[in-house]
Amino acid sequence: MDKLLSIVVPVYNVEQYIRMCLDSLIVSDELMDQLEVIVVNDGTPDRSAIIAKEYEKKYPQTFRVIDKENGGHGSAFNTGLSNANGKYVRFLDSDDWLDKENLSKLMYLIGSSDIDLIINPLVYYHENTGKTNQLSVSNIEYGKVYKTDSFDFIKAGNRPNLTIFHNCTYKTDLLKPYLPLFAEGCYYDDVVLWLAPIAISKNFVVNEYPIYYYRVDRPGQSISQEKLKQHIADHTTVNASCVHFFKKCPIQNELTRLYLRKVFSGMITFQIENISRCGYQNSKRMYKEYLPILKEGEPYYDKKRRQKVFEILPFPLAYVLYRVYDIVKFKDKILH
Repeated sequence: MDKLLSIVVPVYNVEQYIRMCLDSLIVSDELMDQLEVIVVNDGTPDRSAIIAKEYEKKYPQTFRVIDKENGGHGSAFNTGLSNANGKYVRFLDSDDWLDKENLSKLMYLIGSSDIDLIINPLVYYHENTGKTNQLSVSNIEYGKVYKTDSFDFIKAGNRPNLTIFHNCTYKTDLLKPYLPLFAEGCYYDDVVLWLAPIAISKNFVVNEYPIYYYRVDRPGQSISQEKLKQHIADHTTVNASCVHFFKKCPIQNELTRLYLRKVFSGMITFQIENISRCGYQNSKRMYKEYLPILKEGEPYYDKKRRQKVFEILPFPLAYVLYRVYDIVKFKDKILH
């Protein structure tokens, strides 16, 4: 039977969580035949892959384990996407899980529609308290199909990461031409999905019911402040992957172009701010490494104040200026 939905699950050192993750994907027999779960074993040293293969043995029509050498989160996602056979694809981190009932609702929806991009609210699960909070969208009518090129995302005022993988189900054939889509060998490899789905989809719908439960406040998580400090340079790699996407996918529609330009400008500014807070020698080195990306990406973003200051003034003076500015205004953001 043709697969309706592929779910890509990268696995590395998640023995504690993987059963909960994979159990959340076991739906009715009817839907299991239409579901493909691709578990990508990214060279995990623990028992995660062994556990995943138990599901492959028990549900061979649905679960498939792909073993590969360790290449990182983005590499595992790219491997899963390249092997996906479903009409649609979702991505799921193996320490998170999906709402089983709402996953079934989603599958019935995509079985009777031809929408390019389907967005569902994200639920944060706080590991340290057990509490949840749902991130919803604004100024978008639930269940209504919108044409992407005539929708004003800027006016709607939603978060710029509206289309990240936690929220979305994508048409597989729309993503595959841009493989390797995810940045590899770095953290924050999925940031390109802040941009790509809006650029390549003709229409989208937002549903009211949440599907993805995102575990946060876990020690060592990539979104923690500690990891942000350690992996500032990875944002340069991620921004480079966004530039490469833009070069492969010229944006013709003006509303779409303005929105993506706004989002990417924010990414550029965020990284320049991070670099300027890393100590003089590190900042100087990292800014020098970032310059080729800034030059190559100039057609796709607007220069903000901090970047202009670094371009106009000698680096030592610009660095001192913004160190003073940060200390006065943003003490809580100082990384070093």
